[in-house]
Amino acid sequence: MATRLGDLQTVEHFHLLFLAQLGTRLDKKLYALKGGCNLRFFWKSIRYSQDIDFDVQTIAKHTLQKNVRQILDAPGFKTILRGSKIQLTKLSEPKQTGTTQRWKVHLQADASGIDLPTKIEFSRRKFDLGVTFGPVDSEILVAHNLRPLI
Repeated sequence: MATRLGDLQTVEHFHLLFLAQLGTRLDKKLYALKGGCNLRFFWKSIRYSQDIDFDVQTIAKHTLQKNVRQILDAPGFKTILRGSKIQLTKLSEPKQTGTTQRWKVHLQADASGIDLPTKIEFSRRKFDLGVTFGPVDSEILVAHNLRPLI
């Protein structure tokens, strides 16, 4: 990256990289990004989100757990993070129920060395009628030096 990311941007960068990896493993019709990341990535909110939240349907608990684990443990994903000067320093799965699945992730940016906690959470809820598919805002992607992301 051309410029050093601040702590909030580092967490956001991780969220975008995770979202890109998730899109390669799961059918995009089976999950929807919600909450603060949705507002920022698609509606240009000025607020950064500490966590990334999804609604998911049809995917069995163990299947989702396996896929998320494979993303977070994959040497390729860790290489991508290292290329962005981010390290995943701690990972736990504190909640794995049929309704909610949560991963707690701790990151560290090489530039600051500060512990940056975040969460990845999936809730099994019916999708609203207004769910749409679209690209992440191009200004956000340019700021993170990332390719287009649906």
